[in-house]
Amino acid sequence: MLQGLHRSHGEFFRPAQLDAEGRVNVTLLGREAPDEARPPHRMIAGGTGIPDVFGFYRDIYIYVPRHDRRTFVTKVDFATAVPPEPSRGQGRKPYRVVSNLGVFWFVPGKGLEVESLHSGVAIDDVRDATSFPVISGGGRITSPPTTTDLDFIREVIDPLGARDLEFMDSRSRRDLIRTIYAKERLS
Repeated sequence: MLQGLHRSHGEFFRPAQLDAEGRVNVTLLGREAPDEARPPHRMIAGGTGIPDVFGFYRDIYIYVPRHDRRTFVTKVDFATAVPPEPSRGQGRKPYRVVSNLGVFWFVPGKGLEVESLHSGVAIDDVRDATSFPVISGGGRITSPPTTTDLDFIREVIDPLGARDLEFMDSRSRRDLIRTIYAKERLS
């Protein structure tokens, strides 16, 4: 079963928090350490497997639909996984972070480095929305998706529009979930 792991290309994660050291949190919010007596403010889905795959996959991709200081924090409330450490034979390169503001590399020991910014976004927008230093990467603009890319996403990968759930308020999310459920029952 483990023989094929070296051939795996990558994994996508959506953390609740990402910190200046490259740690990700998909476990709990609201307390500093897991041994504190008080319960966490909020439990999250959890990180089954994330600590392991961070060290095995060649490419790690973090996606964040809303780039803000609540997500890009100085220190995560709980470290579900730490970044790969190439000197320990883990991972092969820094991991990539994609947000609604741009595309970044998280470079262990250096921080978040800009690969490209989305159209209309300035480096100061990213710095204002991030609780730790951001390294400017030269001002490249992210290439927009092609019509073929968008058609593939909309018609093949996600024809029910589940991706839109990431950007909705709770009432709209509930309504879309009901619509998706009804469509799935019909198929």
